[in-house]
Amino acid sequence: MAEEGMKKKMFKVIIVDDEMLIRKRIRLGFDWNALGYEVEEDVGSGGEALRLITERTYDLAIVDIAMPGMNGIELVKRLREENLPIHIIFLTGHSDFAYAQQAIKYGVYDYILKPVNEEEFTRMLEKLRDKLEEEKREQQFLENLSLGQSDARLIMEAKFFSDIFQYGIQEEIADEIAVQAGEAGVDTEAEYSLSVFRIQLYTQENLPLLAQSQKLYEAGRRVMDKGEDFTVLFDLFNNYCILFKEWSVRDSREGVKEAMEQVRELLEQDLETVIRCGISSRKKGIRQLVNGYKEAVCALNNTKAFREKTMSYEEVGKRGDSHYRVSAAKIKEVQNCVGKNDPMGCERMIRNIFDEMIGRQCNYECISMNANRLLLGISEACIASGLEIRRFMGEYKSLEAAFEYLMTLGEVKEWFCSMVKALIESKSTQAAAGKNMPIVGKACEYMQHHCSDVELTQAEVAERVGVTPAYLSGIFKKAMGVSMMQYLSMVRLEKARELLLGKEIEVREAAALVGYSDEYYFSRCFKKYYGVSPSQVKHLKSRGSENSTT
Repeated sequence: MAEEGMKKKMFKVIIVDDEMLIRKRIRLGFDWNALGYEVEEDVGSGGEALRLITERTYDLAIVDIAMPGMNGIELVKRLREENLPIHIIFLTGHSDFAYAQQAIKYGVYDYILKPVNEEEFTRMLEKLRDKLEEEKREQQFLENLSLGQSDARLIMEAKFFSDIFQYGIQEEIADEIAVQAGEAGVDTEAEYSLSVFRIQLYTQENLPLLAQSQKLYEAGRRVMDKGEDFTVLFDLFNNYCILFKEWSVRDSREGVKEAMEQVRELLEQDLETVIRCGISSRKKGIRQLVNGYKEAVCALNNTKAFREKTMSYEEVGKRGDSHYRVSAAKIKEVQNCVGKNDPMGCERMIRNIFDEMIGRQCNYECISMNANRLLLGISEACIASGLEIRRFMGEYKSLEAAFEYLMTLGEVKEWFCSMVKALIESKSTQAAAGKNMPIVGKACEYMQHHCSDVELTQAEVAERVGVTPAYLSGIFKKAMGVSMMQYLSMVRLEKARELLLGKEIEVREAAALVGYSDEYYFSRCFKKYYGVSPSQVKHLKSRGSENSTT
């Protein structure tokens, strides 16, 4: 049994890109097993990917948008038409960015720009892994539990509405979804609102869905007397309890909020745990269901910002400062305190930043944005000192996780303070940083001066700076945020652009001068990096010269 518990199921991945080198770099450039994934296939066409995904089971497809034949968007459209349950992450160049945004309507999980930022992509994979694990738990719960017919229907309804909240409603089947929702007790033809409850006990423990349903339904019955005008729903992805409330002619905005506050208080007393509630504005129609959910979640998040337990969406806009931006000088001061090993100064500045946001009544989105800027500033200070921020983030490996599980903004503030304190107290890491940073700097300088060498390797660079290739590769990634080969590629492409803009030179010559032996591969890399081809850069330059002459 112990051995069985140690075996962790890996999520299956397929990589789809017409360029073999891109596929190999993604496949070999990440520690997939450590992230909880296993790359099973990498293929070069949308048609081959469709065949494999139809025949086998994958959890994630990483798909290039711009492919000959069946492109990424066409592939995803076919997958959705076939109702194949697979998450998609798009790889896109700057020139295809608008297509990536458009593709979200097909239920694409996310997209990332090329060249792929290693840290950003890792965070994306970690977040998706958590979501996949939650889906797996709910699926296992459904498969393993011996339920009666009504109980099984409850869980199937929860899955139905969770998919709607997570992926949206496809326009072509909106009427069909409305019928299904009506069969579950959700009449979207009437006016309604959604109230989202975050119950701390349910977040911390994997309690049965049926028990959650009964508690929320009982509280709703006690407050509203009748059960005909409300329905209990669930978001399995975020573990939210949702109360769908139909509006009657006698209902008012204040009255609905008061009723939801009474439901929340009854639940809190009964369960002896912290409960918060966000309420959407009044809606009508199946197409407004997702917007209602998003509004209620926004209001729920802002209960932390305004230190209340029940809040409506209308109140968020009236009460919250959404435009405040922490000054760059304050973030710079935090960075300076990190650099000077001054934990007291760091703590003082962090407390000042959070207290000012709270005092200004900043809304949750504004606070989250500024907290991200602060974390990025601290991370930059870490890199300058040779440190890696994730080592000091405790049990919350991302800011999103900290905001999700910490109960108040005060706790988020204390988490920041403890993180910076642990960072500064890491004397051994700082000692290593003093040795590592000059090495990374020398490696960068060597690659800049020798980028034209087609045969340049990591081993050669490591030999020049006096360390092993494995050691240099590790400290380089931590310090620069990209691998050595990614950095070398960026250096070469930047130099090529300067050459093309600076003098009359053929694309073939520019490629050779920056270390590319294959002109066509160089052109593809250049276009993916800048969004335009080398020839277009030359054309723009010549047109600029003509205009200036004219």
